[in-house]
Amino acid sequence: MKVVQTASFCQNSDIKAQYSPLPSLGEEGIAPNLLPQLVAQVAPRLAPGNRIPPLESDTVHVWQIRIPDAPENSHPSPLTQDEQKTAASFLSERDQAQYRYCRATLRKLLGAYLGTPPETLRFEYGSHGKPSLAEPHSKLHFNASHSRDWLLCAVASASAVGIDIETIRPDVNCEAMAARILTADEHAAFRKLSQEEKVNSIFKAWTRKEAYVKESGSGIFFPFDSIVCALHAQDVEGNWHPCGDHERQRHVCSLAAPANYAAALVADVSIRRVIYLDATNLSKISACE
Repeated sequence: MKVVQTASFCQNSDIKAQYSPLPSLGEEGIAPNLLPQLVAQVAPRLAPGNRIPPLESDTVHVWQIRIPDAPENSHPSPLTQDEQKTAASFLSERDQAQYRYCRATLRKLLGAYLGTPPETLRFEYGSHGKPSLAEPHSKLHFNASHSRDWLLCAVASASAVGIDIETIRPDVNCEAMAARILTADEHAAFRKLSQEEKVNSIFKAWTRKEAYVKESGSGIFFPFDSIVCALHAQDVEGNWHPCGDHERQRHVCSLAAPANYAAALVADVSIRRVIYLDATNLSKISACE
């Protein structure tokens, strides 16, 4: 059963959130058959006045941003010299422009949360390259992913997060991918699917496991076939499921994504709510007072 309530946004917000009731939790904080469902799914737009909704400790903000066909450089650019060098290392001009656009967008977005000029933000990097904000802003967690025309950014205040978006390619060799990234049980279930189901399922599995690796900061060489991601052909977008390896457990859910894309989010078990937001004009976005 679905109920509709007003989300906790800035004053005079006209955005409505759709809630799903939570199942009862066991002693470990995990429902017997399913981890807590996605509590709020908000239409991708901002509250009046272009203000970011309050970021509660049990909430992740997911920003869905369309990358322009011809991204332009910001003037002045918020990127550091190292980031400019990274952009220049890409072979194609489009890849260079996309990197600059995505990095500048991430800086502007995080700067809006913190009330800080984007060019002043400093990043630190884990042993496998995962970026995080340096002090005094290290308590704001984020992760970003882009594929072709879309950029996704996840922001949280009390939990590390991992997010991934991939373009679904119908011509991909599903069997080869499955042999490389699925656990034995997942592979057994995968073999029973139709070809169309296999394509959707393999990209669902890929984005979930990629998001898990990004949340943990384990690096690209972490064995995907050791990550259990609750792969189900008929799974519903927005439902939380257990996800993890032998040493750690997290929540994973597939996200609503543009047509021909798959996306997933991984977060700590304390996260109960995801809010979708849109950033069409970052220069006018400000944090909620």
